[in-house]
Amino acid sequence: MILDIDHLYAKLTPQQYKLQRAKADKTHFKIKGTAFTTITTNINFQTTIHTDKGDDPDGFGNLVVIQKGHYSGAQTCFPQFGIGVDVRQSDILFMDVHQPHANLPFISLKPHAIRLSIVSYLRPSIISLTKHRTHKFFTKHNATLKRIKM
Repeated sequence: MILDIDHLYAKLTPQQYKLQRAKADKTHFKIKGTAFTTITTNINFQTTIHTDKGDDPDGFGNLVVIQKGHYSGAQTCFPQFGIGVDVRQSDILFMDVHQPHANLPFISLKPHAIRLSIVSYLRPSIISLTKHRTHKFFTKHNATLKRIKM
């Protein structure tokens, strides 16, 4: 799924993607084959009006939803434009996350309804914190993490 998001990002917003991918390629600490270092997931989550902090200022945000059951609400809103986008299963929304946005309340219409939102992005701080780390360091780091999981 993340590779699909990356492919659509490259296809639909090529200028932002090119800038972001060039930055992502400066670190081994990224999601392999993508312009992303980080994924955030939220379940049935409402947000107040905000702008995203800590992600690539040249990049574009994206939002994908996996849903189970029936619900209403949870639209992603851009109050300065007076619009809300009802992102649902199989949709992807690209947006300038440095503009004010929010999510309306999630309203479950059936028991156990779920709206899982997936946001993939680049954190420039990861690049700056790992810029002198070699591929060997990255491989050793990941091997250590795999041993810890066992």
